[in-house]
Amino acid sequence: MARALGMRLISLTDHDTVAGLHEAESAAEQAGVRFIPGIELSASEDGIDCHILGYGIAPDHRELILVCGELARQRGLRETRIFDHLKNLGAELDAERVYCQVPQGRAGRSHFALALVDAGYVRSIDEAFDKYLSTPEFLKIDRPKPSARDCIVLIQSAGGFASLAHPGLLKMDKPAFEALLARLKSHGLEGLECYHSAHTPNQVEYYLAGAKKYQLIVTEGSDFHGEKLKPGVQIGSYAAATRK
Repeated sequence: MARALGMRLISLTDHDTVAGLHEAESAAEQAGVRFIPGIELSASEDGIDCHILGYGIAPDHRELILVCGELARQRGLRETRIFDHLKNLGAELDAERVYCQVPQGRAGRSHFALALVDAGYVRSIDEAFDKYLSTPEFLKIDRPKPSARDCIVLIQSAGGFASLAHPGLLKMDKPAFEALLARLKSHGLEGLECYHSAHTPNQVEYYLAGAKKYQLIVTEGSDFHGEKLKPGVQIGSYAAATRK
């Protein structure tokens, strides 16, 4: 897909895992596309859930693999809690319906959302999140997350640089976001994802100014998850940034 669109560079940043990096690197080489190994770590900073992107990491870095293994274990425990949570709300799912959505690894909220649509409990991915998977009740069963500082240090120890992912999705007011960005910068944050498929033009302008103020590398990401999960989000595109 990247080659067909004329892209010369691509990075894979799966959540809390490096399992797909070697396969992606090999595919990119065959396609003649430059590849940057990456990861997206789920983190918490003073009670604020955020995602830290790591670019240029070494996929075989021992500590990173160990941490990913523990995160996978935590995700496995969360899967059981999600099944129970949905059952208590009258949306019982059988395991096969969920795991058929998962190419490999653990099931995340997006896979449960697909299963809820498939089972007829909701009509769309967005409705699944709004009704079941992003509610205050759901957040109470969510798994513990490493600190943002630990994620940044881990990424850097694996040879990469750390960038704050899709700040527009944090839904923070400007003073709170400025305070968060200053703290993350003090922890060693090196980048800010200013361009993202969910960012408006005004947000892009604001985050570019923030990157300049804090001397952060500007990064960009489509946050492509496939047509089933994010219809209309094209690989390598941040269309919202140019939308009129």
